[in-house]
Amino acid sequence: MMLWKKLFKKLKSQDKRLIPSDRLLAILGIAVLLVVCAQFWGLGLFVFILVNGVLLGIILLDGFTLSQFPSVSALRKKDMLFEIDQWNRVEVVLSSSAPLNTFMWIKDDYPDGFSVSQRQFTLNWQGETEQAFSYQAKPHRRGRHFFHDVHIRMESRWKLLVIQERLRCEDEAKVYPSLEVTRRVRKGMPLFHSNEGRSIKRIVPSGSEFSHIREYQPDDDPRNINWQSTARIGKLVSNVYQPLMGQSVIILLDCGRMMGIQNEGRTQLDQTLEAALGFASVALKRGDQVSLLAFADDIICWLPPGKGINYIQKMIEATFDIKPSYAESNYVHAWQYVRAQYQHKVLITLFTDMVNISFSDQLAEMLNMTVKKHHLLLVSMQDSKLGEIENQMPETLEIALKQHVARSLKNERKQALHRWRGRHVHQVDVPPQRMASAAIQSYLEIRRKQTI
Repeated sequence: MMLWKKLFKKLKSQDKRLIPSDRLLAILGIAVLLVVCAQFWGLGLFVFILVNGVLLGIILLDGFTLSQFPSVSALRKKDMLFEIDQWNRVEVVLSSSAPLNTFMWIKDDYPDGFSVSQRQFTLNWQGETEQAFSYQAKPHRRGRHFFHDVHIRMESRWKLLVIQERLRCEDEAKVYPSLEVTRRVRKGMPLFHSNEGRSIKRIVPSGSEFSHIREYQPDDDPRNINWQSTARIGKLVSNVYQPLMGQSVIILLDCGRMMGIQNEGRTQLDQTLEAALGFASVALKRGDQVSLLAFADDIICWLPPGKGINYIQKMIEATFDIKPSYAESNYVHAWQYVRAQYQHKVLITLFTDMVNISFSDQLAEMLNMTVKKHHLLLVSMQDSKLGEIENQMPETLEIALKQHVARSLKNERKQALHRWRGRHVHQVDVPPQRMASAAIQSYLEIRRKQTI
C-alpha cells in the first residue's frame, strides 16, 4: 500500500499525469467485444467480471512499476548568442536519479516566434542515467525570449500506462540583430554589399599621420605603396597612417511608428539597427568616440560616448531588445537631449525611414538646428515595394492609381533630399539591404576628406 500511496502522491502534482497507452485502449476494445460475444451464450456477466478482474490486476501490477521510476530532471544548453533569422543549436540533457529503463517521448517548450528543425524527440533508456538530444532553432524577432518547460512521456514496463511529466526548465534567450558586419569589422575583414560582390574597404585605421609600414595587401590603396622600402626589401610594402583621434560621432536611431513597418518579414527598425551597429563598429575601430540615442516620442535609450572596439558590445546589449513605438518620432526633443552633451563640432548620423524625410516638419526643424554647427549624415531607407509597383504593367485602374501615388512619393522624396543636399547634409538613400555598407562608405569618405 505504501508503494501505491507513493505513486498517487506523485500523480497529485500538477506536473504529472497518468494516461492510458494505445496498447491498453486496444486491449479494452477487445475486452468489450468478448463481453458482447459472450452475451449471446448467456455468459456476459461472467466474462465481464473475469475480463475486468484480469485487466485490473494487470494494470495495478504495471502501475506498480511506475512507482519505482526514478525522478528525471532537465538541463538546457544553448548558444550564448542568438541572432535573428540564424539557426542556433539547442541541446537538452535529461538526467535520472537512478538507472532508467523505458521508452520516452520529449517536447521542448521553445519561445513563440521561433522556427525549429524538429518538434518531438524519442529516447530509449536502457539503464542509463543521462541522455541528451539537440535541435536547431531560428528566431524571427529580436529581444528577450523564454524557453519554458520540457514535457516528457514515459512508458510503463508492460506499456499499458504512460506517465506524462512537465520538467521545470525556464531559460532566457537573448536574440540579437544580425552582427555579420560587426564581426567583419572586429576581424578587419573586407566588407561587402549584401547583394553585390564589391568590396568596400578593409577596415584598418588610416589618416594623415604616418604610423608604420607593412606588407602590401590586395585591397590596399596603391597610392600608399612605399616604393623606396619595396626596392630595399624586395617585396611590396604599404604605408599605414594613423587616424585622427578624438572625433565624436552621435548616432540617432529613429524608433518611431513608421519604423515598425514590415519589410520581407522584418521591421524597418531591425534593418536600421543592424546598419547602425555596423556603422558604430567602424567608427570605434578608427578611434572615434561614439554615442547612441534611440528615440521615438520620448527617449528610449541613451549611451554616452565611448571609445574602443570593445564598446560595441555595450551598444549591442543596450539596443538588442528595443522595439518600434506606436507614436510619431520627436526629432527636436531627441536633439535637445544630446545637444547639451557636446559643445564642439561632431558628426551626427541619423538613421530613419523614408516617409519622415518628406513629411516630418519636426525633422526639418531638427536639421535646421544641427547643420548650423555640426556635420550631419542622413541615412534613410528606400521602400522596395514602391519600385515593384512602378515596374508593374498598368493592366487595371487600381494598379495605375497605385503607380501614380508611388511616383508622387518618390518625386517628393527626391525634392526633399535635393533641398537638404544644398545645405551640406551628407545623404545615404538606399534599399534596406544596402544600408550598412552605404552608411559605412559615406562615413569613410567624410573621414577621408577630414570634414569632421
